[in-house]
Order: sequence, then C-alpha cells, then structure tokens
Amino acid sequence: MESAGRLASFVLIGCFACGARTPPGSLRPPDAGTDAGALCALSADRPLATIATPALRIALDATHVYWTDTVALKRVPKSGGAVEEITRPVAAHFAIDETKAYFYQAVDHNTGSSHYVTYPLYWLPKTGGTAVLLRDNSVGTPGHLALDAMQVYRAVEYSRSVESVAKGTGQLTTLLATGIDAARLARSGFYLYFTTWLPGGVWRIPADGGKAEMLAMGDHSQDIAVDAEHVYWATYLARRSIRSVPIDGGPVAILVKPDGDPRGLALDDRHIYWAEPELGKVWRTPKSGGTSVPIVTGVASPTDVAVDDRCVYFAAANVIAGAPK
Repeated sequence: MESAGRLASFVLIGCFACGARTPPGSLRPPDAGTDAGALCALSADRPLATIATPALRIALDATHVYWTDTVALKRVPKSGGAVEEITRPVAAHFAIDETKAYFYQAVDHNTGSSHYVTYPLYWLPKTGGTAVLLRDNSVGTPGHLALDAMQVYRAVEYSRSVESVAKGTGQLTTLLATGIDAARLARSGFYLYFTTWLPGGVWRIPADGGKAEMLAMGDHSQDIAVDAEHVYWATYLARRSIRSVPIDGGPVAILVKPDGDPRGLALDDRHIYWAEPELGKVWRTPKSGGTSVPIVTGVASPTDVAVDDRCVYFAAANVIAGAPK
C-alpha cells in the first residue's frame, strides 16, 4: 500500500545548512499542507511517499511530483499529502505540460488464439479524469516522450523511428526513420535531440523535420538533458560516464566516470543531477566538470531525478522523496 509513510532507508548528506532536521534513521513523512517554500528542509528527511511498486520515471510541475511504475501514473503534492492515482494501466514513459499528462496506455488483446499488448498514445488532465486517445497506431515497445507547445515527440522502438504527434489533432509526422533505436529525447530551441544505443551517440534533428546530425559518438548512450549551450548525456556499461558536447557539435568532455550506470539526468543553472541505482546514491556534478557530491545515499535503486529551484526529487524502488540541492 502506498502512503506518505515512515521510511528509514536513506541518509541525507550535508544538509545542516537547511536548518533543523531529524537524525538519519528516523525519517517521517512531511505534514500535509507544509508550505512549499520550506519543503527542502522537510523532504530531505521525510519521504513524500513510500511505494509498493518501484517507480520508473519522474516529472515535476509547480505543485506536484508525478511518476509511473509498472501499473499506473501517480502524483503527490510537493508539500506532502495523499498519493493520487491519475490513471492506469500505463507504460513507463510519460510527459507533462501545464495542464495535461501524455502517456502510453497498455491495451491488452486476447483473442483466444493470440495474446498481445499495444500502446496507443493518450492524454488526460493532470488532475485526473477520462483518458483521451491522441494517436491510435499501435506501438510495439513504447519509447521515450518529449514535449513542446504544439507537439508530442516519441521514440518508436519497433520501427526504429522518431515521430511527432500534434497535440491538437493527433496528426502523425515521421521525423526520422533512423534504422537504429532512439533511446531518449530532449526538446530545445529549434531542435529535437536524442541518444542512440548501438551504434551509440547523440544526435539532433530540426523539430519540424529535416536531416539528422550526429553531434558525438558514444556507445550505450541513454539519458539526455539540454541547456542553452550544451547537450549532456549518460553512457552505460563498460564506458559508463556523463558527457557533454556543445549544442552545435564540437569537443566532447567526459565530466564523470561513475562506478555504476548513471540514470535520470536533470539540470539547473550550475549542476547536473543524476542517480546511481547500483550504489543507491543521488549525485550533483558541476556542468563544467569537477568534484561530484553525493546528495543522498542508501536509496533503494534510484532510477530517475528531477529538479526545481530548491530541491532534487528522486524516484526509487520504495520511495518518492526529495532533498535540498
């Protein structure tokens, strides 16, 4: 059962500047209605929610933390309170804008002689309600989603392509038939940026279609984040790292060589935030490189992170929580 319940499995690193805190090992949930401005000092020691099913992806708006597990899309107030289930069944990947959540809904087909699952693309209000079909063409393996004001962008693994779907009409445009699987997407400026697994690298394509450009090579490339000057991405396995390259291409910088695979990149003005599931840690690293600082340790398999102006939030196997940046 999911609740904003007691958890004693992770330890905050270096938050004495945040003011009063409970000792590690005596974590308790934030009080419902806590002022969001004071949240960092509380959520560092008090999980927003304990969860029965491991969280996979996470996203934020001004008031809530959203996540998916293997069953449903859910949210909890940043200030603490009850977990709300928005819809089910869903796949891992989703995205939110100012008013809506976009997601793949798992549709089970059992004809007696065959059994299979398809994943049409839906939206619904972030507050919940009836899911509205946006695009009905079936996706065999649902891929990553990214948004801008007019389009939903998706990586389509079964056809090895990158597509856009108009938010208003559901019109589908194939931006790129890569012949290789696009792993993660990020929308910035005039471009859609994406990573590929094998052969691995970082690419960009005009958001309205055109020729794709490879900005950098790097096998087993996954999570990606973009700011005004650089693209940041994570590579896995033997060459695990966090790297950066200028948004127009250029020298590649290896910023971090972690011991475990880095997951769920998020950015603010100065830092990259990322999770290390194997070691149960959430880290902060300067964008220009330098010393990485563990923000939280002892987390059960953190898989994704997101940041606002005060906190880094993380999704893990048994908790949704946050800590001061």
